[in-house]
Amino acid sequence: MRELWIVGVRAEGMRRDGNEAIHKAEAVKPDLVVLDLRMPIANGIEVAARLNVSMPNTPVVIFTMFDDVLGKPLAKILGIAAVVSKSDGVGNLLGRIEALLDAQDALLCKDTDGS
Repeated sequence: MRELWIVGVRAEGMRRDGNEAIHKAEAVKPDLVVLDLRMPIANGIEVAARLNVSMPNTPVVIFTMFDDVLGKPLAKILGIAAVVSKSDGVGNLLGRIEALLDAQDALLCKDTDGS
């Protein structure tokens, strides 16, 4: 398994297929999941739909070359927090991840202090 540390974020690594991604995410309960649309067995749309049911509070980001395939209405229905084009680069992906995690932290703080 690969591990990657970026901006204080621990990445669990890549999975061979969509089913493996689902099982790992449900076991680990990560703060955020990044998927590609094109994965064997279960594609990113199928994985996102499953995770939206089993982990509805976990943001899912799609990082793909096929960002035009997934429109905003479908992404919203599937509970996808962001769709980032690979052509926009990893820097853009990291910026979206950081913004989503910051927003998630703000919600947690609001819930714990009763605001």
